[in-house]
Amino acid sequence: MDSLEKWVQAQLQEAGIRADQKVLLAVSGGRDSVVLGEILHRLQQPFAVAHLNYQLRADDSMADAELVKQCCKKWQAVMHLKTSCREELGANLQHGARELRYNWMRALCAENGYPVLLTAHHQSDQAETLLLATFKGRGSKAMAAMRVFDGWLLRPLLAIATESITNYAEVHQLSWREDASNSSLAYDRNFVRHAVLVPARERFPQLDALLAREASRLQQLEALAAEQVDLWRSKLVKQVDETYQSWTWKELPISYGDWVLGRLAAENGLEQSAIEAFLELRHKAAGKRLEAGGWTIVRTRAGVDWFKDLHHQPITVEIKAPGSFSIQGATLDVRLSDAYEPQAACCVPAEWMHNDLTLRTWQQGDRMLIGPNAHKKISDLLQSQQINYRDRLQTLVLASGQDVLWVIGLRKRTFDTSVAPVQGWLVFNWLP
Repeated sequence: MDSLEKWVQAQLQEAGIRADQKVLLAVSGGRDSVVLGEILHRLQQPFAVAHLNYQLRADDSMADAELVKQCCKKWQAVMHLKTSCREELGANLQHGARELRYNWMRALCAENGYPVLLTAHHQSDQAETLLLATFKGRGSKAMAAMRVFDGWLLRPLLAIATESITNYAEVHQLSWREDASNSSLAYDRNFVRHAVLVPARERFPQLDALLAREASRLQQLEALAAEQVDLWRSKLVKQVDETYQSWTWKELPISYGDWVLGRLAAENGLEQSAIEAFLELRHKAAGKRLEAGGWTIVRTRAGVDWFKDLHHQPITVEIKAPGSFSIQGATLDVRLSDAYEPQAACCVPAEWMHNDLTLRTWQQGDRMLIGPNAHKKISDLLQSQQINYRDRLQTLVLASGQDVLWVIGLRKRTFDTSVAPVQGWLVFNWLP
């Protein structure tokens, strides 16, 4: 048995695949996937083939599919063929093709009981993936690149050098197809492959092996890192539902705090640029906020609050006469009284009706008189009460301009009740 065949057999066994289990192999028609198919055939490992024809290269695409069909006849393997069109791939051609390919092949595995999908990614592919993630600033998790086995996707050739695969193909006189688009520098991966790695290998001949080794080390560090995130998650994330999360980082060490928070933010679906902006909030004053990925993230004294799809519609109701006013699903009852009523939610002299009296959502700059020539900012009051940003946006005040007479449910301005106002008192009650 060839050494490469022994290696693949060992990888199958390590992944828990029995010699009688039929697996699914992705075959493009290129050298690498044809070699892996030949190895499986010679190992007598049952397998089916999946080939996706994107129809992007006219006759060449048809020729690829025909080659795969001939290989399947030789291997006596069932061939699953899917044909797509350019419109299915979206604006990002390579990303769309990858998504379509893996979604289809995952479905094939589920429908036919294939325990794993095999792909022919090798050592040079691993080196390209690490560099591409580095150049795009995707972080250490992406730089850890591909894993040999992740539960349903097995890459048995990932540690194998390109030269070994080429040598196997030549020894066994295999035929394969070359995809002309693989030489186009318009694609980022091809640029890394041809413009970066080719000249770099001339100076550093072992470059692919070194980069693959670093990816393996990063994968081990990522496993340790995941354990740390799990340990900190329960300490950091204090409250969670579909539209709100509250985080605190009081106990988080400075040395790796940003890293842990960045990982949690990534779990929340934020892109790298949004994560970097989020981490800047850690060093900002309370009240600062940013919008990212449908979330409004607000810096608090202890950490941050997250609000999903936060929409704020300011409310203003003019109070020009006694009556009942419906607002936010509740009722504000306003009536005149000759006497001050201490049991009422709020009482103000009736002449305030002539001072543009409104019930509205609070605004920055609102203040309340709390003593002779002494005012308190409503923003400070809300913060001292630890009211989160979303609830602050919905906080209602009774105000004349920016002079607040009553913060609904929290605090009211006091008036001298020893002398009755000429026009009597306005009595307010809030009926939820």
